[in-house]
Amino acid sequence: MRFRNIFRVAFRSLLTNKTRSLLTTLGIVIGVMAVILLVSLGSGLEKQITKQFEDLGTNLLFVMPGKFHFRDAREGGPPGVAINKITLKEAEDVANKAKGVVGTLPVASTNATVSFRSEETSTFVIGSNPDYETIRKSPVTSGHWFGNSDVAASRRVAVAGTTVVEKLFGSQNPLGEKVDIGGKKYAIIGVLSEKGGTFGSDQDDQLIIPITSLQKQFNIDKLSYFYVQIKDPENADATTEEITKVLSRKLDADEFSVVNAQELLATFRQILGTLTAALGGIAAISLLVGGIGIMNIMLVTPIWAVLVAFGVSALVGIIFGVFPARKASRLSPIEALRYE
Repeated sequence: MRFRNIFRVAFRSLLTNKTRSLLTTLGIVIGVMAVILLVSLGSGLEKQITKQFEDLGTNLLFVMPGKFHFRDAREGGPPGVAINKITLKEAEDVANKAKGVVGTLPVASTNATVSFRSEETSTFVIGSNPDYETIRKSPVTSGHWFGNSDVAASRRVAVAGTTVVEKLFGSQNPLGEKVDIGGKKYAIIGVLSEKGGTFGSDQDDQLIIPITSLQKQFNIDKLSYFYVQIKDPENADATTEEITKVLSRKLDADEFSVVNAQELLATFRQILGTLTAALGGIAAISLLVGGIGIMNIMLVTPIWAVLVAFGVSALVGIIFGVFPARKASRLSPIEALRYE
């Protein structure tokens, strides 16, 4: 039987057995789609987090409450956290007494109900100082940031994310208007540039106020964490030791951690690697179930039709697998990374 006739008969068989053909197609599509979507989800999350850490730069360290254990990948497990005992005083001591430190950026936060006239929303309220603008790359598109005098006087002023502005003000200009944050009136003096969302987390759904105002109103005396700007990233280890010495005068070794972005990133990658593998396993099960269904259908199909289907599948796999691989093999490593 000629090859053309085989295809003609196979095509006729597909039209004759529409339900069987549809089920086979669904098995292939759903199985492959599950693998691609779930693995891409884990990979995309890892890339997004990596980008956020890279944006912070190499001259920042983090001081966090509790002892963070950055385990070897073979040991696994997330870092451990103890009771928070870090206050503004610790951030000030590091800024003033640790060698190799340019300055610190304290951060405290809480969730609060925010309202303007008849509009109301729940949002993330961050307390910090004016350096947050440059260190966290958070410029304003209109208005201005609060200053050190606002922090010293615990003034009720705020810069708002675009999501908060949209929810409370719509198309109205928010500058100069006063919003109610947890029962206190705050004047909106600036609108942050849009950052977008990250896997369900809206980075524009926030208000930033002077840290002293947040601590006074919400009775928060502990910091969520604080950033440390260092003079020389090449001497990060030595600076970390200096910071540790200063903090150890008042805190026990298990009550704080001094880490850099690369350590945090390595830990997140470890966790996300496990997550991606788990998602891939779930997708593989979906593909297996689809394959069993396809096999079950093919077992009642003439052997020549099975061979034709296998040949077509192999041909498609070769075309869509070999072509990009061949193209990539002709690129220099730098170009290949750029395309990646």
